[in-house]
Amino acid sequence: MDPNVLIQNDLLFGNILLELIPHPVGKLGTVLNFLTIFCHYLAGIPVFIILLPILYFFYNQRFGIQMAMAILSTGILNGLLKYYSASPRPIGLSVVFLDIQQFVKESSFGFPSGHSHVSVLMWGLVFYEFKNIWIRIVAIFFILFTPFSRMYAGVHYPGDVLGGVLSGVITLFFLIWFFKKYPSFPDILSWKNPSKMALSSSLAVAVIGISTILIEKPGDSLPHIHSLEQVVSAAGSMVGMWIGIILWRLKHSKDEFNELQIFPVILFFTLSILFFYFGLSYLSKWMNWNGVLFRFVKYAILNFSIMFLVPYLSFRLMGEKIKLN
Repeated sequence: MDPNVLIQNDLLFGNILLELIPHPVGKLGTVLNFLTIFCHYLAGIPVFIILLPILYFFYNQRFGIQMAMAILSTGILNGLLKYYSASPRPIGLSVVFLDIQQFVKESSFGFPSGHSHVSVLMWGLVFYEFKNIWIRIVAIFFILFTPFSRMYAGVHYPGDVLGGVLSGVITLFFLIWFFKKYPSFPDILSWKNPSKMALSSSLAVAVIGISTILIEKPGDSLPHIHSLEQVVSAAGSMVGMWIGIILWRLKHSKDEFNELQIFPVILFFTLSILFFYFGLSYLSKWMNWNGVLFRFVKYAILNFSIMFLVPYLSFRLMGEKIKLN
């Protein structure tokens, strides 16, 4: 079936169903608007930059890596689908959408919905990881409400949301299968010739990540550029995170995180954010470096800093010698 025929479907990719969604006023409208805005920012890059290290350092390394793979794979796959499908977002909606859209702004293409994709994947992993009934209820709520909120805000067609949910479900089941098969991934010390494999795998990940920069074409529209920025940000994060994790596990005991104290981690994590996120962002504006290459480098440096330099400097501040394998 020609995908262009599907995208031209008025029910899936038109305003008909969107206009049927009620936008109540009063307290109910306020609650729906708040939850919609909350779900919008919950899937933003700053939230993930804070969330992943907390899970990795203070909850469970395995689950932290699972969540990182989920979020970064969403950024790459979803961004690529947006870039190549070039499916526009809703336009010409009635005035009832105006109040919420001033807080929920999007500039990339629409298909598939990244928020729907990542909500199914992230909260699906939370549901699978935690057995507490209340945590599972919260997970189910966000899995169901986030896709609805994207249509309620008028930033996605039903077809966008359906595509995001389906891609999220497929990715979720793949990751659950993968980590059942390889529960200690990446267990580098069990590899044959760990040092050589660490170098080879890091180079391979770097080449794959850097290749995303080459996708950009002269004359790309702004939605193309913004869709690609999503891919490049996730790819740079993947490269920096992989190298940081592999280098740490190659040089140090993976069990040392149990000895980390929260104060030095917060201190150096905050410094990393200030220097490598806000600092490099300011530098890029000052030097007018707004290309995808600089974005890739920024996120690679930031995530390497978080995954390797933060724990290393934290142990040094604590005055403890790091155990070498």
